[in-house]
Amino acid sequence: MYPTTSYTIGYEVKTGSTVTAGSSTATFTTGTLPTNFPFPTETVHQFPQPNADTVEKVVLHSFTDASPTAENYQPLATDLYGTAIWYYYGGPNSFPLLTRARNGGKFLLLEAGLYWPNGSSQEAQLVRLIDQTGNVLKETNIGLMSQQLLAMGATDLQSCGNIPIPVSVGASCMPGLTHDLIELPNGGFAALVYIEKIFPPGTQGNRSGLNVDIVGNGIVVLNPDLDVVWYWDAFQHDGGGTQLDINRAAILGETCSPTEGGARCDPLFLVGTPGVTVVANDWLHGNSVQYRSSDGNFIFSSRHQDWVMKIDFHNGAGTGNILWRMGVDGDFTFNNIENNPYPWFSGQHDAGFETNGLFDCFDNGDTRIAVEGPANSRGMVLNVDETAMTVTPVLSQQLGVYSLALGSAQLLSNGNYHFQPGVVKPNYYSYSIEVFPTSGTTNATPVYNLQSDFGSYRSFRMQDLYTAPTK
Repeated sequence: MYPTTSYTIGYEVKTGSTVTAGSSTATFTTGTLPTNFPFPTETVHQFPQPNADTVEKVVLHSFTDASPTAENYQPLATDLYGTAIWYYYGGPNSFPLLTRARNGGKFLLLEAGLYWPNGSSQEAQLVRLIDQTGNVLKETNIGLMSQQLLAMGATDLQSCGNIPIPVSVGASCMPGLTHDLIELPNGGFAALVYIEKIFPPGTQGNRSGLNVDIVGNGIVVLNPDLDVVWYWDAFQHDGGGTQLDINRAAILGETCSPTEGGARCDPLFLVGTPGVTVVANDWLHGNSVQYRSSDGNFIFSSRHQDWVMKIDFHNGAGTGNILWRMGVDGDFTFNNIENNPYPWFSGQHDAGFETNGLFDCFDNGDTRIAVEGPANSRGMVLNVDETAMTVTPVLSQQLGVYSLALGSAQLLSNGNYHFQPGVVKPNYYSYSIEVFPTSGTTNATPVYNLQSDFGSYRSFRMQDLYTAPTK
């Protein structure tokens, strides 16, 4: 509902197949937007054009602290013209990261909370499922998860409070959640977490002479009661070959430290301790996970490896092995039908398969731009042949801006695509852009563009707040 607007509400009586209108109605006026945290300014740069989708008329924004002005960011839904119709306020310093919308007016969040070992408040400690009124329907935290994981033998994913200081080579812990939380068809959940692990001096080319702190990722699967039932640890699959290679450092040499915080690195606890590097190598920077019902496996996006990978989950019976790696120097051949000088995605976000069988992602283009010079981010759609191990572009559309981080991709019900450049300098704005594909080409025409003056991790197009996107 819109703020400061009068509405009339009625009721119906359903008896079998007979629906009878109620005999009375009530009128009420909604309140004003609160002033205890800022709302972004929304600007329509391109109003919906004739080929635009008007069924998915809600834009759900997952704002973040990527903007200097968004210190108290909160999730927000607007209409296509930027007028607020719903928001979630988690409280002071809650830093809620909305990862996905679910059917029935439910939302998945990562929120700040108590970090058990030292009693400090840290970002991304809580898993939450909420309803539209902000009621918490389900919740767990990183402390409970790490206890259960350690009991399962997952020593890499134990609490950082268990690690003696000075830290020895091989020590590892799980400081928090990061980037994604999804619901599984059985009512359970899969959460993306990050892992700090200590390696010998010289690992990944480090020249400090100190033990090297490397940040990797894990996937933790929870049942409907939020108990841990399966996990994936990237460091258990870093032996090279068709798996990951610990010596294949982040493509652009990305590092992070506790002072960088937020969605870039989150809290770290081993880095900078005696004998350990003062910054961590941000090896993988996983930023999305998708469950594929067709084979029961996970699709995992690693921004800093420029790879999207399939992980053998097999509905809880899988080995965790990497079944394929898609991207530069991966396992697929790119069918470069348009002789694009850099056809692959890089620094990608929100990678996965849509209901039409095609793969899409937001191609930030970080490595491409580092190689070729200034350019724009792209909305990308690919036809992935997992038998022939080939990739053919269906859409590769430059979006007019370069988003150095964040972003999303979504197939709309009319066949158009929604892409979000999540943080664009110099103002750190985000844009929700819809494009209309041009038949027979990999190009598209922009048909809608909404600018927000906050950075946004993702945005989603929805027909209403009760009907989730299908990806």
